[in-house]
Amino acid sequence: MADKKNILLISVRADYGGGPEHIFRLLPFLHEKYNVYIACPDDEPYFKRFADIIGVKNLIKIPHRKFSPFTYLKLLLFIWSKNIYVVHSHGKGAGIYSRLFKFFAFTRVFHTFHGLHTGEYSGFQKFLYIGLERFFSLITEVCISVSDSEKKRLTEEKICSGGNMVVIKNGVRIPDSRNSFPDNIPCRILHTSRFDYAKNSILLIDIATQLKELELHEKVIFDVVGDGEGRSTIEKEASNRGLGSMFNFVGFKSDLTSFYKSAFIYLSTSKWEGLPLSVLESKSYGIPPVLSNVTGNSDLVVNGKTGLLYELDSPFQAARFIKNLMENRELWEVLSEAAKEDTIKKYSLESSAAQLLALYEKSRG
Repeated sequence: MADKKNILLISVRADYGGGPEHIFRLLPFLHEKYNVYIACPDDEPYFKRFADIIGVKNLIKIPHRKFSPFTYLKLLLFIWSKNIYVVHSHGKGAGIYSRLFKFFAFTRVFHTFHGLHTGEYSGFQKFLYIGLERFFSLITEVCISVSDSEKKRLTEEKICSGGNMVVIKNGVRIPDSRNSFPDNIPCRILHTSRFDYAKNSILLIDIATQLKELELHEKVIFDVVGDGEGRSTIEKEASNRGLGSMFNFVGFKSDLTSFYKSAFIYLSTSKWEGLPLSVLESKSYGIPPVLSNVTGNSDLVVNGKTGLLYELDSPFQAARFIKNLMENRELWEVLSEAAKEDTIKKYSLESSAAQLLALYEKSRG
């Protein structure tokens, strides 16, 4: 359509991760209303996935997780030539590009954080990063948080603490059916990961060790879906501790439907989250979540009602929760039903897309 406005989405990663998946899920809704261009690396699997929806000609290749002055100039020229009226960045690296455009392009800048990632930083690095984000927030038209706890942390750090902060929670499509309590052993524990510091998947080994001490090692299987540099380390540690038979490392899968349908619980070991799509999706199937009690995860669970939260320094607590759910069908059923109902009420993909489109339209005026 001739009257469609042009928007540019930016992500410095298109590999496995919540940010690219978030864009991918919203893209059909945006593509229907706008001419959508995406600047991202030529990574598997999302570069091709984006191309399948908007066409490869609407993709601009940029470096993976690296700021490049040449790329900045290339994107700036692109914004001028295409009369881009909204630039929407996703994640920390992309946000550097988008906010710097405000100095040279008359465009509206939206930024979605997908977590405030400072866990690996030294005190000085954190000081510099927080200072930069505070400055950038002054020239960002809309700062978007994906969870209430993320917004709370951003506000505490004095980032986007004014009227330009909104919360648009991640959303998922809701399946028609709900999982049933498993009649067969072993019970399958689902965990998805990109095997980095934030996902903290090494904690699976300690939880599995605790389950072995509880004599449940022959009654559970960890289905670990995903890939990344840290995967081999975790596989080796599982083998070294004699836990190899408890793990099924399956690599990246584009479709997790079969894993969701067979899962007994979803287990997160994250040190922090934005609002994890994998947990949301598992809840939509009625899979009780057993989650680390951290930002993002705690938004998705009312402890004891829609799931269970354990402390990061207590793998024994996580193991006890799993044991209790295996032995208490009634508790599992209560959490399963509540998890699905909570997702239906609060986290539909259609609702998330409608809120974002409304923001774009408001900006358009």
